[in-house]
Amino acid sequence: LAVVVCLELSDIVFAVDSVPAVFAVSQDPMVVYSSNLFAIVGLRAWYRLLAKAADQFVYLDKAVALVLGLV
Repeated sequence: LAVVVCLELSDIVFAVDSVPAVFAVSQDPMVVYSSNLFAIVGLRAWYRLLAKAADQFVYLDKAVALVLGLV
């Protein structure tokens, strides 16, 4: 439960953080907030899909470690 709460909070923080960038593209507040809402919903769907498919990726842990090591 704590992990889900942390994930949701990070989604919300990134969505709020991107509001000024979207305002640079569009001045319509409806477009800004709806785009961020759809982004949060999309992130949730990708997370569920990848969580279910993670068992099928044999080298996922090694690839993530390599990418994080390069960053």
